[in-house]
Amino acid sequence: MALTYSDGRKRAALFGLALLVASMTLLLARLACAAENQATIAAVEALLSLPQTQPPEGGWEHRAPPGFVVEDEEDEDEVLLAWLKKQKKLGADMNAMRHRGTMLHHAIRAGMVNTASWLLANGADPLKEGEHDALELALIYRQDTVFDFLVRRPGVRDAHRSGVYRAWKSVVANNSDEGLKKLITAHVPVPAGKNRELLLDDALAAGNGRVIRALTAKDPDPLLRARVRSIDEDFEIADQRLPNPIFLSLIGQVVSVEEVDRLFRLRIRRPWNDADFATGVVGNVLRKSLYNSANRSDTYTLFERIPAFALQEAFKNKGVLSMWWRWLSRLPARERVVAMARWGDLPVREPEALLTGVLLEASWFNQQEDDPNVVAAWGELLALLRPPFPNGVQGKMWMFVPQAHRLTLLRLGYRPSSEELRWWIDRNSAELIDAFWPAMLSILPELGQRSHELVFRPVVDGSDYYCVDRWTIEKALPLTAAATMPERPYAMEASCWFEIPDEIRQTLLSRHWVKPPLAVAAGRFVLEERQCAFLPTAAWRRKLAGLHSLTIKEGESVSIDGVMAVEIPGEQNCALLTWGGSAGGRLYIDDDSFEGTQRFTPCADGIYTTSIWLPSGELINSVLQEGLPFLGGMTLIRDTSDGEHYWLGGSESLGGCGQTPPALFRFEEDNGKGAALRALQQTHPVMQALLSQCKGKDPMACLGAPPPLEDSVNQRVYPRGGRAMGHFADMHWNVERKAFVNAFLDFKPEVLRAMQAEGVFPHWVTEALSAVSASKLSLAEKRRRAAWVLRDRALLGAALESQMLASLVDWLPSEDWEPIIEVGPEYLSGLQYTAERKGNAVLACCFSTALKQVCVPMKE
Repeated sequence: MALTYSDGRKRAALFGLALLVASMTLLLARLACAAENQATIAAVEALLSLPQTQPPEGGWEHRAPPGFVVEDEEDEDEVLLAWLKKQKKLGADMNAMRHRGTMLHHAIRAGMVNTASWLLANGADPLKEGEHDALELALIYRQDTVFDFLVRRPGVRDAHRSGVYRAWKSVVANNSDEGLKKLITAHVPVPAGKNRELLLDDALAAGNGRVIRALTAKDPDPLLRARVRSIDEDFEIADQRLPNPIFLSLIGQVVSVEEVDRLFRLRIRRPWNDADFATGVVGNVLRKSLYNSANRSDTYTLFERIPAFALQEAFKNKGVLSMWWRWLSRLPARERVVAMARWGDLPVREPEALLTGVLLEASWFNQQEDDPNVVAAWGELLALLRPPFPNGVQGKMWMFVPQAHRLTLLRLGYRPSSEELRWWIDRNSAELIDAFWPAMLSILPELGQRSHELVFRPVVDGSDYYCVDRWTIEKALPLTAAATMPERPYAMEASCWFEIPDEIRQTLLSRHWVKPPLAVAAGRFVLEERQCAFLPTAAWRRKLAGLHSLTIKEGESVSIDGVMAVEIPGEQNCALLTWGGSAGGRLYIDDDSFEGTQRFTPCADGIYTTSIWLPSGELINSVLQEGLPFLGGMTLIRDTSDGEHYWLGGSESLGGCGQTPPALFRFEEDNGKGAALRALQQTHPVMQALLSQCKGKDPMACLGAPPPLEDSVNQRVYPRGGRAMGHFADMHWNVERKAFVNAFLDFKPEVLRAMQAEGVFPHWVTEALSAVSASKLSLAEKRRRAAWVLRDRALLGAALESQMLASLVDWLPSEDWEPIIEVGPEYLSGLQYTAERKGNAVLACCFSTALKQVCVPMKE
């Protein structure tokens, strides 16, 4: 059909109207969903997408927003400023924070002077703190223009006078004379209150006499701006004002012989008769020398100036002795001879004290073998000692003394412990051990007679159970040819016994060294049906429906992973055992800082908790179970030899960090307060019997997978072990679940309120929302039902689930999503992808904005 000019205009008008409506809808969605508006996001993304704002190590992924194009680096400022002006008109917040810094902070770090100046003139707060503040960054990155602009801003000086001190701290800590001069010239006041005290500590640590003197005065600012005096005079005056001698702080700052001379010429306090002062001075001298080994001459000079009696007093401190040995042993030979001639006799007069101090160093032999100075120093020290070897360090020194001097150690009467020798064997090659062992036996023949101890290590001290390290035994067994019979055979821990190769087991048996685990016939331990018939009362429903997480002792919350009805001795009714959290393992940490992003995946300890819930009339009380390992999936087993019941748990994967061992639990009397859940030790006879029955295999796999628990009434199948709260609830309140979903679909608010008072489980809400999504109700009716849930943030947060949320994307308008975005930020990325995939550009924009990403509407 041919179109007339009039028809074309109508069509164009209608098309324009449609575009306007679409634009307004998109704008409304942005406004409804935004914690930050799109203008703010677009401004920040434009700045952080530039190469100069990226951290040196990378890690930030910011894309230029649509329409922001920089073709020539020389035009960068011009293009960016034009963009920022546009976004400001659209309502952009100039103080939005990213990576612990504002746009102003990032502009200063990147050297973007024009951008920083524009931001300051257009609403950027010069006092807003992130990881740094603006004035501090201007000093660090030497942005003089920005610095001058900042100190002229209203309120900046007043803020520093009131306590802001990051800029002062920066120049003092970095010994920046240039930065200090800028602050003083610009009349930036030193901070008051607590931050003034902290700045004084920083100045003392840096040895900044000018700042120290000023901060110890009543009115520091005039002193800083006054004519620069002699730094010696500053120190002398400050020393009179400080409670502790300033010498203690300054001693760690000297880096030359000339500075040592200058320090000792100062008319400041040096109370050498004070033991704490003497110990502090010597400790600071050694600490400085260990951290800065490039120049040692000042350390010699300092020791020469310290009175001998003060040194002797300081050497009574084991920590000082440890540092003294670290300093001495790393000196070249000639310097070490000089040092030993002057001061070596002081600590060597009491060799046991020196060697005890050495033990604090915790540097093992393989760290010292690479330093010839350390090896030589140990030879010289051992040459000064005479038998007998001090008793206090017997069995503790073997790992500290380098390999070259271990025979000397033995000749002095040292007797290495079996633990030390096992450690030594484990960390050395078989060739070195085979060559060295005969020489050891020539000095200490009895080592050969008790060499069977090298093979076995105690599992737990005092348990009388032993284990064999399969990686060490092949090197240790050849050393046991002269071993006598042990006083009694080594009782072998079951899991360890079955882990070692059969050939080694036979060797140990043939020598009559071991007592293997007792043979346990298959079938002694069997899976058991549940003991307890749980009674689903109204009190239980109210309590469990509101139990969305568990609180651990430190106050953190963890999700509930398992709920199980258990029979507790002394209790008439069933109790509930609940647990949750993680056994530990490899964690992904995204450490977002102003200087960049660092990602680590360390093996971390577990965060978990276990509680028992007990009915008492209409009340349900919880008892935190402390000192337990992570339960894992709990399965009830029975020992047919005596009829005792135990819960089998553990065997949890730690995500690349190994696996938790299997664990047995049972209820035991807790100091007359009722029964508490306790974990049996690995060496408990029952645990050893179970491991023996399974011949070292995982007990859960050994006993066979338990059959699923079927619910014939509700036609559902549940896991046999610990089940999540939803599974447990449906086993006992499934009729109520169906009633709630039906009342929600029929939308009977009075019924829903009554049921909520009686207890509504979060997964019922999840199911109800999914049912509404699948229904043929009108959009208005669906929104009415959703609104009832969205008002209850706690219940909503517990009910969120990916599949249910994906079903809401099909119909829930963008203006209704704010509660979900608030309580479920972890779902936003998935929702954004779902909305984009389903072609819902408005909602995708809503989620992008919530994620602080630029909203890019999908093209038709």
